[in-house]
Amino acid sequence: MHRLDLATDLGPTGYISPDARLRDGRSYLNRTTDTVIEIVRARHNAPVATDGPVP
Repeated sequence: MHRLDLATDLGPTGYISPDARLRDGRSYLNRTTDTVIEIVRARHNAPVATDGPVP
């Protein structure tokens, strides 16, 4: 389990909402995607991209 503070499970502030925004301007959906990718890469010792699209 990984907490995504401020996000709820469902609705307009859900963790997969493309409309709800964090203070840094990212959508909740983008933050959730970034977090999942970080977790997967960390568990598989894969390098983390610093720029550009995710392969």
